Amino acid sequence: MSTETRLEYPFCLTVNDGCSEMTESITEQVLIDNIANGAVTKLRLVQSDDGNYLIYVTLTWKEKEQILTTFRKEPRVWANLDRLVKHIQTKYKVNDLPPIFLEI
Repeated sequence: MSTETRLEYPFCLTVNDGCSEMTESITEQVLIDNIANGAVTKLRLVQSDDGNYLIYVTLTWKEKEQILTTFRKEPRVWANLDRLVKHIQTKYKVNDLPPIFLEI
């Protein structure tokens, strides 16, 4: 029996003491465009209960935080923080990045 949980959109991820609201999603390309346009105010890197890392995005024009997802609307996850940092350094223009917060 598998303990893997498949998340449906919109997501409610259990991180630390759970979540009370549904989370909207954002794709990588939309995130890249928003970073380039200065529309991202914060990136929050969160370690989930299963030990993987996720990116939550705060946009200037949206009230709620969004979770980075794949085109299949599944959360984009990284197995370790080193890989996530490498991804951020190579995928996004480092000079354009907003503040990044780490939540473990």
